Amino acid sequence: MVFKSWNSSCSLKNEGDFGIKEILSWNKALLLRWIWGLHVRRDSIWCSWVNAYLLRHDDVWAVQIRSDSSESWRGLLRIRDDFVACVGSVIAAKNLLASWSDFDVSMAYNIFRGQFQRTFRAKTTWSPINIPCHCYISTLTAQGQLATIDNIFRRGLPIPNRCVLCKSAEENHLHLFFKCRYSSAFWGDILSWLQLPNRCWGLARELYWFKNHIFVRHWRSNWSRCALVATIYTIWMERNMRIFQGLEPAATLVRKIRFLVSVRMLGFSCSMLHDEIVDCLNA
Repeated sequence: MVFKSWNSSCSLKNEGDFGIKEILSWNKALLLRWIWGLHVRRDSIWCSWVNAYLLRHDDVWAVQIRSDSSESWRGLLRIRDDFVACVGSVIAAKNLLASWSDFDVSMAYNIFRGQFQRTFRAKTTWSPINIPCHCYISTLTAQGQLATIDNIFRRGLPIPNRCVLCKSAEENHLHLFFKCRYSSAFWGDILSWLQLPNRCWGLARELYWFKNHIFVRHWRSNWSRCALVATIYTIWMERNMRIFQGLEPAATLVRKIRFLVSVRMLGFSCSMLHDEIVDCLNA
């Protein structure tokens, strides 16, 4: 269960979401190419036919939607109107399309879907070296959208709110992943292995610290990012195993994370760094 709207899920990864394409906006962006062709490049047979029989040598920006036109032509004109509404005016739409020497479907898609503020956490949660399912859970954790007991309770399901890991406090995102005694000890082992300061601030502050203190192009940054999201994923799965299967924690969870990160790092590393990485991973 995820408490997240579909529209917000369709934001880009660098905006803090999953990068899923919003299909309606993507379809409009693809079809806008025909309006671009009529405005900028009129040398195709299709453009010549449309100019002669549908536009009757009128401007594509001035022609009105007629009820006796075909559905495909009316659809193109509606997309034209949507594009004008997105950029603000017909003049702005004309100038923007004229500035594209070739049709830019990515820019058209961003215009139709709207732009959102970029977030600093994307480079950490969606690093190419991270395991995809770890990226997914870490993104939901950063947004506070996982189905923790407090989120479920706020949506009208009266269930007892007690952390299943420590059994001494109410469960929420901050407590479950950072303030719980079990999670804190877990983080202590991982951060010690990463040779990083042992602190449990909360995911937002952790990601901000990573942004300012971890060098993006150094292999140690990939090592730390991969371990961070792997730890979040492991804590969440451990919580679910206790709730739904009644299983107690395994003593090898830290070793499992170290193994996953080690395999991932060695798969992405170059031969020059191989020995240095092995020494750190085996520390």
